[in-house]
Amino acid sequence: MMITFFLGSLAIAWTEQPLSIAVAGPSFRFTATADSRSERTNFRNVLSQIMAQVGDEGVFHISCGDIDPLQDNYDDLVNQFGHDIVWFPVVGNHEAETPEDMSWIRAHYSSLPWIVNPGPTGCENTSYSFDCLNAHFIVINEYYDGHNDTGTDGDVVDVLYDWLAADLAATTKPAIFVFGHEPAYPFNRHVGDSLDEHQANRDRFWNLLEEPVIAYLCGHSHYYTKYRHEDQGVWQIDLGNAGNTDGDLLSFLDVTIDESQVRFDIWRGTTGPYSLTDSWTVDIGLPRVSTTISCAVVEHTIAEGDSVTISGSINPPLSREAVTLTYKKPDGTTYSKAVITGSDGYYVEVNRPDVAGTWEVVASWVADEKHSARTLISFRVAPAFPWALLIGGIGGAVTIIVVIVVLKRRRPAA
Repeated sequence: MMITFFLGSLAIAWTEQPLSIAVAGPSFRFTATADSRSERTNFRNVLSQIMAQVGDEGVFHISCGDIDPLQDNYDDLVNQFGHDIVWFPVVGNHEAETPEDMSWIRAHYSSLPWIVNPGPTGCENTSYSFDCLNAHFIVINEYYDGHNDTGTDGDVVDVLYDWLAADLAATTKPAIFVFGHEPAYPFNRHVGDSLDEHQANRDRFWNLLEEPVIAYLCGHSHYYTKYRHEDQGVWQIDLGNAGNTDGDLLSFLDVTIDESQVRFDIWRGTTGPYSLTDSWTVDIGLPRVSTTISCAVVEHTIAEGDSVTISGSINPPLSREAVTLTYKKPDGTTYSKAVITGSDGYYVEVNRPDVAGTWEVVASWVADEKHSARTLISFRVAPAFPWALLIGGIGGAVTIIVVIVVLKRRRPAA
């Protein structure tokens, strides 16, 4: 059903999508473009070449930013692929600087299927993740400043990074893709004013993607490139442009995902027919398993001098794994002890704290530099009753009483 409503003077119209759309497996496809802007003749040419070269848009089409005016480009997608088109628009710098574009994207979010995790507060409708069969897809708004979804010049700020890290940790899908607008490692254009402008945040972002993510798709430069930092890990795929040409060819990406492999096909040209200019595959690993560690104390308050029992487990169970228990004393100093899990993943350790006060224990397990789990508990050591002082005091009092009695007995008669 086509819905049209107005935000001020802006008319917004799209086809209402069911929030759950069935996708026949085990393999599926999607297509991606970027930077079409208002060059509608070029964009229509790209869409027609998608039909001509690969048959259709796949189960969805995603555009990695600089796709204003949104309604015009959406209309072109509908005219080419039909009213059931599933389109994921990613925020680019030109959308971020145009309030009407941002309003359109925020409103369009409600029609998107398969959403599993909306973004952090302030960009719930412009950052999100969704699942399709064995793949997990994450859209990030790089213009979110932690409060407002148009507040930065292109960065992965702390709040967005934390949300992304939590989302990656939560998914068990074996094929993961991230979509943004600005490249982490730009070439040809926007070198120094893409994500690389904030190098520490860029490096942190890229290290987070390195192991679990197959590809980061972006745009911004208008030139197609593929790149792996230090020739390993996640692929950065700059999609080039689907309209706003700066000397490079028009281009689109066709991605096929099956149970064991992802195939990337880049098609490029001017008016048509486009040529398949680049193609490669990436193997998909086994489904990811979310691993947690538990930790508990038998008694939350013990007397000074008594022992405390710390126990827990790694889940799913892993045997003969080293769990590190880091004890933090009331004065802030720490020390660590290692304990090995049994065949059921369970561990137990008995310790005798040497000082009264509140203690903390962090149980941590590290499989490798990318996989770890940790948790924290606390317990209290109550000061021992000062029996020695009491006994000493009683002894002193008895001595005084005895002396007084003796003196009284020796006092001469008056």
